[in-house]
Amino acid sequence: MEGQKIIELVGVERYEEALNIAWGTRGLEVTRVVMMLLYEFRDHPDVREALCKAESVLGGESSRDKGRRLSRIGRNEEAVRYLKKAVDERGDGSDYLWLGSALAGLNRAEEALPCLRKAVELRGGAEEFYWLGYTLSRSGQEELSLPYLAKAVELRGGWADCHWFGASLSRLGRDEEAFPHLKRASELKGDAVNEAWLKRCRERLTTRCEEIFVKGRQLSQTGNNGEALPSLRIVAELRGNADDHLWLGSALSSLGRGKEAVPHLRKAVELRGDAVDYLWLGRTLSQAGEKESALTCLTKAVALRGEMVDHNWLGSTLLQLDRDEEALPHLRKAFELKNDATNESWVKYCEERLRRRCDEIFARAQQLAQAANNEEAVSALRIVADLRGSARDLHALGSTLSVLGRDEEASPYLRKAVELRGDAVDHHWLGRALSLSGQNESALPHLGKALELRHSWVDYYWMGRVLSQCGRDKEALPNLRKAVDLGGDDATHEWLMVCQDRLKAKGTGLMTSFSALFHRRHD
Repeated sequence: MEGQKIIELVGVERYEEALNIAWGTRGLEVTRVVMMLLYEFRDHPDVREALCKAESVLGGESSRDKGRRLSRIGRNEEAVRYLKKAVDERGDGSDYLWLGSALAGLNRAEEALPCLRKAVELRGGAEEFYWLGYTLSRSGQEELSLPYLAKAVELRGGWADCHWFGASLSRLGRDEEAFPHLKRASELKGDAVNEAWLKRCRERLTTRCEEIFVKGRQLSQTGNNGEALPSLRIVAELRGNADDHLWLGSALSSLGRGKEAVPHLRKAVELRGDAVDYLWLGRTLSQAGEKESALTCLTKAVALRGEMVDHNWLGSTLLQLDRDEEALPHLRKAFELKNDATNESWVKYCEERLRRRCDEIFARAQQLAQAANNEEAVSALRIVADLRGSARDLHALGSTLSVLGRDEEASPYLRKAVELRGDAVDHHWLGRALSLSGQNESALPHLGKALELRHSWVDYYWMGRVLSQCGRDKEALPNLRKAVDLGGDDATHEWLMVCQDRLKAKGTGLMTSFSALFHRRHD
């Protein structure tokens, strides 16, 4: 025999073949053969080393070692004899496992099963559970094999564990349960057998996607999200429409598995992007601590639908980011849409936080107004006007709305400021807001009160302007002249000229009418 062949056979524990002796030969016969070969290959150190290893193993092998070695190289018939002897000599869990697996390899299931059950009883590791399950499955006892194969998957999860568990489930018609295990087996060892089992299972499930989806959805709707996951996972992978990804994502999210849920919810948004898709993605991101990303989705949900739950999630997320001013309108809307204790508690909590910051918010609103950011100022002033509601708060909100041209909206706030405080500024702004919203007659008493309390050119100007708009130019004229005298602006001068021109025109018209009447009477 060639030296390289000897080295190769020793490397795979086929010592008898390497020495060209009968299986089971031991003692002096082995020594004699090795001595002859050592002399023959005296100039080949690697071959001599292999021969020495063969002699050492064969000379010192116990029944257990020999049986296991023979089994490893597929010579189970010879192995069984030594493995039975090992069981008789000591009989621990591993001995029963090796004997049982060798017998199973020879398709002698009736003899193998008692040994494998004993191995499970004595040791109960993944290998013992696998071999018992595998042997039961190979002998047609699929139902009995399942708990043992399931335990092997749990303890170890190798490709063989997953393959045989999945195959047994599939043979029993339980393809939904089989699919993830067959898929995992294929991922771990992508050979033709695993691929064929997975393909067959996939094809059978594809024809039942709607049925499987309905079952998963119903389980989720009744709160059984854990039970729903296998069905929902299958349809998300095999069909993968927006609903499939949404329901799988929402079930995972409800179980607190946000990281797994987010990719499916993003896919639902990508495929369809309705309010429900955005809501679930937003709330899941919010629960996962990605608040800023959540806001974009929740804002979209509010824009698309604006139901109670949309406003609640957007408001509560804003609140958690300390953006209380933005949160309050949404929390109030949620409470308006559903008057329950939860929504009420969110509103109260937000309001209490904002009350403690009213001075800060008011000061910021004033800065915004001074910088001509009146829309932002209004949002801030609404909060302090609502939560604190002092005359100053109400006046500031009303006057800012008026500056924006929203005088009808401004008037109630300014009227309330007049009731609470009623100084010249309050009456002045209420009067001008009423006038600008077309209520000139109602404006006059407040403009008159402002003049009574102070004598600013702006009060005279507005009194004159409103009187003129009411057609009372004679009364308007002295007010407009006074406004000009006190330093009125260009608008004051323009109104004065308009008023004078109108009075002049009225005078000319009266003289023309009198002359015509005189001539008619004296013709």
